[in-house]
Amino acid sequence: MNERKQFDLLIDIARLLKKYGPDAFENLAKDLKKAETVEKLGALLQVSADASRKAGLLKGKKGASTRKKMSAENFLRELESTQPAKALILATFYDDLTAKNALPSLGDITALAIDKGLEPMRAKSRDKAIPLLLKDLANRPIENIRLIVEEVTVRAEKGDRSLQGWAGVILNDKQRNKS
Repeated sequence: MNERKQFDLLIDIARLLKKYGPDAFENLAKDLKKAETVEKLGALLQVSADASRKAGLLKGKKGASTRKKMSAENFLRELESTQPAKALILATFYDDLTAKNALPSLGDITALAIDKGLEPMRAKSRDKAIPLLLKDLANRPIENIRLIVEEVTVRAEKGDRSLQGWAGVILNDKQRNKS
């Protein structure tokens, strides 16, 4: 724990002292001298920390808990450090997505996910679906990513975003898989 966090914790403890009074602190101090209480407190703190990490909760600026969001940009930066080739392909694809040159609607992203056997999109908006799509693609082999991105980019360049256009993508993919 760094010094700033320790100082902030001491401030919070001082606020609690003011709120609950010295008697409550004195009683707690007595209880903490018992090994059984210390074990229970340690277990409680560990479970709380694990649950917080699992839920991805962070303390926001105003003290309210907010879901931790990893932006697409941050995700791509992290991916670049471990898998630069995938990161390059996905960064270019991300640029096309944000410019709406590819998959301009949430429906288009959802259709791609279904057609390519990706994780089902449960996002309520296109902006929230983009990082999910990128993360799912990053878990696939690089050649698979290339094929999907190229097909989407080709469709976007042709301007064929209709159901018939997607049917062509699916059929071409199935034919390629049979070969």
